Amino acid sequence: MDERSVRRGSWRAALVVPLAFVWPGPARALDLDEAVRAGLENQPALAGADAAIEAARADRDAAALDYRPKLRAQAHVRLWNDGQALTLIDRPVTPDLPPPRTPPDEALAGVIGSLDQPTVVRDQVTAELTVELVQPVAGLWRVAEQVAAADQAIEAARLAGEAVRRAVVLAVTEAYLRVLQADAMRRTTDAAVEALVVRERAALARTEGSATGPADVLRVQVALEAARQDAVTAAGAVRTSRAELARAMGRPLGPYEPLA
Repeated sequence: MDERSVRRGSWRAALVVPLAFVWPGPARALDLDEAVRAGLENQPALAGADAAIEAARADRDAAALDYRPKLRAQAHVRLWNDGQALTLIDRPVTPDLPPPRTPPDEALAGVIGSLDQPTVVRDQVTAELTVELVQPVAGLWRVAEQVAAADQAIEAARLAGEAVRRAVVLAVTEAYLRVLQADAMRRTTDAAVEALVVRERAALARTEGSATGPADVLRVQVALEAARQDAVTAAGAVRTSRAELARAMGRPLGPYEPLA
């Protein structure tokens, strides 16, 4: 064996081995439960229905927030022309009192001694901070009505989603059954074509030496052409029904994927 034949054999082995791993096996039959499950997982209408339910729940939570008390905070800063001070007595007060002996005497002496000192009433810059925790009572009935309406909206969205889900199940089921019906019709027409082909061969064999042979052959050929047309129509119906099933499932359906 020369080097060229060895290389050719190695290339063949290199091509055959990857194809053995890449070539797909027989497609697994698709049953009705799998088709319905695929439709429920892939249909965008169901995602929209779930989003509508979540939006209704968010609206209900927002309406229920009005039950809680409100925290209000206000801050004000004012700049005046100048500050204000108050002096009770313009001249110093020096009463003739004995020296204080007790703490109350000392406090009284301090007060009397500070009467001529200015007392600050207001600074030039003043600030005010107000914090309030308010629980409205008059509007609780309105809040309750809004929450009840939001609960009804959630229920309506849930029922709408359930209707969409049932519509998807119905559409997938009908499309699946149409595929089975179209495939059965295709097999019937194919069998009719095969039977008429056999009849045509038999009629052709009987034409020799028979006066009515050509008429029998023509009759069988006309029926054969009509059966072939029916077979083409049935094959087209199979392709159309499989496309409808793929649309109902929300995913492509392989052309050779059989149904259970």
